[in-house]
Amino acid sequence: MSYVSPFTGDVVQPTDVSYIEITLDATLQLVWPINGNLSTETPAARIMDVDATAPSLELRMPPASQVSVGEDALIRNIGTETFTVTTYDGDSTIISIDPGIAKYIYLTDNGDEFGTWANVEFGAGTSSADAATLAGAGLLAVGATLNQSHPVSSITASQAFVNADRAKT
Repeated sequence: MSYVSPFTGDVVQPTDVSYIEITLDATLQLVWPINGNLSTETPAARIMDVDATAPSLELRMPPASQVSVGEDALIRNIGTETFTVTTYDGDSTIISIDPGIAKYIYLTDNGDEFGTWANVEFGAGTSSADAATLAGAGLLAVGATLNQSHPVSSITASQAFVNADRAKT
C-alpha cells in the first residue's frame, strides 16, 4: 500500500479515528491513532461514546506531548455510571462525565505528556422557549404563546419610518 498521493506526489498523512464506541469495564489507557497498534490498543477518537459498567473507572488520554495543541475529543457517557477522563497514565483528572452528558475536551498546552486540557459541557439539562423573551416587532406574548400583532397607526404629515414602526399598518 502506498502512502504517496498519486495527484501531488506528497506523503498522505494518516487520518484520525472519527468515532468509536467503548465499553469501559476497567481503567483504559488510550493511544493516538497515529502512534498506536490499533489491533491491540484503543485509539482516542474525535467522538467517543463510552458505556462505563462500574463506578470509579478512568478513561486515560494519550500523551499530550505526541500531538499539537487543539487536539480534541467529544466524549459522551451512554452508560449509567459516572467515569473520569484523566491525563496520560492517570496523572490528573481532566473531567468527570455523568450519565447522559457529553463533554468536549481540547488540548491547550502540550509541553509534557500530561498536557493542559480545557473542556465544554454539552447535552446537560433542558431548555424551553419563553414567549415574552421571543416577542418583538409584529409579535405579542399572550401567556405562553406568541401571537401576531399589527397595530394601526394614522399618518397625517410626512413621516420618517423607524425601527419601532415595523409590523404597523
